[in-house]
Order: sequence, then structure tokens, then C-alpha cells
Amino acid sequence: MLVALEGANATAKDKYIVTQRDEILEAVRIERETAPSWRDIVKGNTGDTGMIKRLMLGAGTQWMQQLAGVNVTSY
Repeated sequence: MLVALEGANATAKDKYIVTQRDEILEAVRIERETAPSWRDIVKGNTGDTGMIKRLMLGAGTQWMQQLAGVNVTSY
């Protein structure tokens, strides 16, 4: 997929493509190792990340949009 994004002259062996792939795979590995589980999120055990606050803020914003009917004009 990365090769297709780079254009017709790119190959899977290009250094730039290999570097991008390795960086993506490393980011996924780190996220899997450090991401809290849903159980931790529900219990509020997310450490000092502010995840619960952001989750509630997003849910509240969506609720208010539905209540006010602004979604009708957005689409």
C-alpha cells in the first residue's frame, strides 16, 4: 500500500518505503504495549493521561449536538 501511495517508480525495496513501514510497525507495537484495556478505561485506571476527561468531553459534545439538532445542518 505504501508503494502505491508513492507513485509509479516506487518499489517495496526502496529505503524510504522500508523506513516508513518499520516506523509504522514500531508505532503499532508501542501502542499495543502501552494502551489501557477497556476494563481499565471503564474503571478509570488510565493513570495521569486525561483519557477519561477527553472521553467524557467528546461524548458530551456529541450528545449536545444531537439534542440541539445541529447534525441535521452539518450533513
